[in-house]
Amino acid sequence: MVDFPVSLDSLKPASLTRSLVFLMHLLLLQPGEPNSEVKVLGPEYTVLALVGEEVEFPCHLWPQLDAQHMEIRWFRNHTSDVVHLYQEQQELPGRQMEAFRNRTKFVKDYIAYGSVILQLHSIVPSDEGTYGCRFLSNNFSGEALWKLEVAGKLTAELEKLQKELDWRRTEGQAEWRAAQKYADRVALPLRVPPRRLGVFLDCEAGQLSFFNVSDGSHIFTFHDTFSGALCAYFRPRAHDGGERPDPLTICPLRVRGTRVPEENDSDTWLQPYEPTDPAPDWW
Repeated sequence: MVDFPVSLDSLKPASLTRSLVFLMHLLLLQPGEPNSEVKVLGPEYTVLALVGEEVEFPCHLWPQLDAQHMEIRWFRNHTSDVVHLYQEQQELPGRQMEAFRNRTKFVKDYIAYGSVILQLHSIVPSDEGTYGCRFLSNNFSGEALWKLEVAGKLTAELEKLQKELDWRRTEGQAEWRAAQKYADRVALPLRVPPRRLGVFLDCEAGQLSFFNVSDGSHIFTFHDTFSGALCAYFRPRAHDGGERPDPLTICPLRVRGTRVPEENDSDTWLQPYEPTDPAPDWW
């Protein structure tokens, strides 16, 4: 806040009016207007699809911003190669590339929050390649790019791709149910509630160990034989057992040597890990 040395006696009706207009102008500029910090976010990884199926290309603005009056364009390789175009609050199918006509559906249920989805139907092998979406207004322009990978139903990679698709679509729910079916529940009394959990995997030894980073103590070690790829599935739960979990952050850990801590290695387990930056209270 800046104080201006203006006395009340010096204010005239005209200058007061101009001051009010200027103040209103400042207030109108602040909320909900795009700036350099607004980002366009698309799929974070390569999108996988099978021939004949459909695929979704989600795009949204972050932070949330009303995009109803913006131009939203999905394109292939270049912005001039239009896959789907939304402009002046209407869709323009006449601007689409011939290959994508009658194959797209624009989902705009949350466009007021800057979130939209384009569905592409009847996938063909030639659809494979680079795609993007662009948001455009008078004072903002941003885009996101990603790749689409297509597999034919008779290709050698179909089984591998199908497993990857199933995993992504269900977010590992099937694997989680299978794990629960054969899992042994073990009560783990902890002397210090953990704010960070450390995980060590030794495939050759068949050990998956967890320890409390807060005090360096060992929590539990699973012993098994790992014959294939291991998938990590994290399912945090709220303190009251509800479906709204506390935030979970996966923190990278610098490798400090090739030695793997042992379950009974007290010198290792009892040395609390001290991160470079203070850890927030995640737990």
